[in-house]
Amino acid sequence: ELISETVKAYQLSTAMMYHSLGTVKSGEICLFVITASGHRKSSLEACSYLVERIKKELPVWGKEILEKGGHLWKKNTE
Repeated sequence: ELISETVKAYQLSTAMMYHSLGTVKSGEICLFVITASGHRKSSLEACSYLVERIKKELPVWGKEILEKGGHLWKKNTE
């Protein structure tokens, strides 16, 4: 739904996004967003829009495992 809405709003030819689940080691990709359009500006704006919507609306939590043991639960913020 979010992709369809964004494709229409920004006149994209396509858009895709992926968010990793499970263990993601430091330095590994946890999120990627791909947008394509006839004009670079709309594609870049759509990409930024998607990332911000994901951060704001989806319940994305992360368990950060500390080097010295233990862990912290993090929630994405603005």
